[in-house]
Amino acid sequence: RTGHESYYRHVDGVKCDRALLEAAERVASNGPIGLVDAMDLWDKAKDGNRITEVERQTLGWVVEHLEFTEKGRAFMEQQLLDGSYYTSIGRTKYSRALLQRAERFSEQSISQEQAVDLWQSALDGERLSDCERRTLRYVLQNLNATTGARKFLLAKLDPAVTPDESQLPRSTSLTARPSAPSAVRSRGAPILSAEWILSFVGSLLFVIFCNSAPRR
Repeated sequence: RTGHESYYRHVDGVKCDRALLEAAERVASNGPIGLVDAMDLWDKAKDGNRITEVERQTLGWVVEHLEFTEKGRAFMEQQLLDGSYYTSIGRTKYSRALLQRAERFSEQSISQEQAVDLWQSALDGERLSDCERRTLRYVLQNLNATTGARKFLLAKLDPAVTPDESQLPRSTSLTARPSAPSAVRSRGAPILSAEWILSFVGSLLFVIFCNSAPRR
């Protein structure tokens, strides 16, 4: 078998990328292909910023013949159809559907109940993809939401954040303020300059000299 032949694998008359197909089969052997794994497979298929016809055929066969979760299948089908699962802001990719849902909610300010809906929409079983996590962070930073909604989403995304921090407005930084410079004087503790000390010592020595000099 030549190297060219080993690169491909024919299944049901479909010419597939061998490595990509075998990667999908390994994932599927452990259970339905979820959103995170589907994203990984799509990234694996891309050659730079494009996907070849053979890679597209391979993923099409995978979608048709292997088991997916609902979100995993929806992602792969959308990407194969028109690549519109993502939306880009600047150079960062976000989940188009999740962001659009949040934007609709934010017209009246996202409520806590709607925040729960967004969280459940973002999850695929028990897993949250990096893209969905990034999208929810964008929502917290840029869209209108009630305090309850912010507390809920922040607690889900950053469990270590304290309740007080979770109530901070989105324009407030969670970074601790730097401590005051050491040159600032503490309360009740005056700073003695070198000049004052030298003047005091000089005066003290003069008094001692005067008292110790013999009187006529």
